[in-house]
Amino acid sequence: MDKNGDRLVIATHNGFVHADEALAIAMLLMVYPTAEIIRTRDAIELANVDIRVDVGGKDNPKTGDFDHHQKGGAGERDGVPYAAAGLVWKHYGARIIQKFAPRFSPDQTNRVRLMVDRGLIQPVDAYDCGMRFEPNGIVPFTVNEIVRAMNPVWDEKQQDFVAALNNACEFCGQILLNEIQQACATLRAVSFVKMARREGWLKNGMKEVLIFFRYIHWNVWYLVVHDLGYDNILFGIVPGGGGWSVFAVPATLNTFNYRKLLPEAWAGLNDAELAKATGVRDAQYCHNGRWVCGARTKEGALKLAQLAIAAK
Repeated sequence: MDKNGDRLVIATHNGFVHADEALAIAMLLMVYPTAEIIRTRDAIELANVDIRVDVGGKDNPKTGDFDHHQKGGAGERDGVPYAAAGLVWKHYGARIIQKFAPRFSPDQTNRVRLMVDRGLIQPVDAYDCGMRFEPNGIVPFTVNEIVRAMNPVWDEKQQDFVAALNNACEFCGQILLNEIQQACATLRAVSFVKMARREGWLKNGMKEVLIFFRYIHWNVWYLVVHDLGYDNILFGIVPGGGGWSVFAVPATLNTFNYRKLLPEAWAGLNDAELAKATGVRDAQYCHNGRWVCGARTKEGALKLAQLAIAAK
C-alpha cells in the first residue's frame, strides 16, 4: 500500500481516544513506520487518505478501511465482535509477527497471531463493543482503562487529544510487542517442555512430573502442557530464586482449579514447620492455596513432589 515514495496517511476519528484505534494504529506503525496520522471525521479528508481506522463506516482491507461502526458491524470471532484493533490485526497480524520471528513457519506464525488475538486484541475489541466483565462491580484496570486515563480531563483549558493518541499508541505498541514476544517464546518452549517430561519420566521414574533444568515461568509451561495434551502431568519442578519450586498444574487454563493440590497439612507452612511436616529437611515454603511449594535443592523438591503424588 506504499505510495511510490509518498508518505502514507492514516486517519482515525478525532475527539476522545480509545484503545481499539490506538492499538490498531500502533500495529500499522509497525508496518508503515513513517506514516502520518491525522484525526478527522470530515468525509473529504477521509476520502484522500490511504487507511481509515475506526472511522469511515466500511470494513475492506483492499481499500484501506478498518471500521466496525457500520450497520451490522464487521463480524466476530470466538463470540467477540471485531473492533478496529481486531480488524487491523486480522489483516496485518501475520506480517507484523514475521518481522520479529522471520524463521517461524506459516503455521507457527498463525498460532502466534491467534494467541495474541485471544490474549490482547479480543479483550480490547470486546470492551469497545460494550462487552464487560466486572466481578463484584469492580472494573478491571485493563488496556482500555489505561488508554481512557491518558485522555485530557474534561475541564482542562487546552485539551490535547493528539498528544493523548501519541502516548496511547506508544503504550499499545509496547504491549503488543511484548505479547508477540511472549507468544513466540511459548511456541519455542514446546521442545523444552518435552525435554522436562523426559527428565521426569525416563530419568527419575516420575510420570506425573516435569523437571526443568532452568527457570521458565509457570504461565508458559502450563499453556504448553495443555496444548500438548499431557493430561497425566500433575506437577512441574522449576529452579529459580536460589531454590526449586513444585507447581501444581491447573485442570483448565486461567483457573485456580488444579489437577491435584499439595497436601492440606502443608498449607502455609515454612522452613522448620514444613520440614517437620514433610520429612524433607530443606523444605522452604508451601503456599496457602497449596498450588506451589519449594525446597532449597532439586532433591528436596523431587521428594516433595513424590509425597504430594502419593498423598490422598
